[in-house]
Amino acid sequence: MDSRATAIIAVPHQACGHTGSMLLHNVNRTMAQCAEADLDVLVVAPQAALSAWHEWCQSSCANVVSLPPSADRQLLAAALRAGVQMSPKSCGWFLIPADILVYKTSTLRQLHEALRHHLIVHATVEQQPRLPVGFDRELFSELIHLDSDHALHRLMNRYPTQLVEVDAPGELLHPWHPEPMLPLGRGVTQRHPDA
Repeated sequence: MDSRATAIIAVPHQACGHTGSMLLHNVNRTMAQCAEADLDVLVVAPQAALSAWHEWCQSSCANVVSLPPSADRQLLAAALRAGVQMSPKSCGWFLIPADILVYKTSTLRQLHEALRHHLIVHATVEQQPRLPVGFDRELFSELIHLDSDHALHRLMNRYPTQLVEVDAPGELLHPWHPEPMLPLGRGVTQRHPDA
């Protein structure tokens, strides 16, 4: 890989008050973990959240992307699309919701290493899919056209996903709930030898 992967930290609309303070703490910690794992970082958030975090945005060295108004249930796809569009030279992207608290840099390193050989990688704990999830740059043209979380699920079902069991006791990793009619693609997708 000739460039770095990018972690896209997706901030929900409710990033204000006490919830906002906790999310901001998580974002700062996740940014530090991503830096240790040699990942570039983009924080993608709705404008309302960024307004609530005005001082942080002014003082932080984070690359911040504002999302246009969208429904909360479309946040993951909208954040992923915006983050990919802002980092087109990345070798891949990791989608990390802001309320994930990653305690071990090794979790991100395991996923990053797996992304060197697979199109999509998923953290799993006790074989249950969790976020973060990573996408190889070969999926760039599809990622920049995601228009809904449903489209994100369809994309993940079109390509087999490499599940990466992580040793993450105590980490608050998001359960991943694909839509009932779309079972999560499982298996191994090796990158084409000429890629």
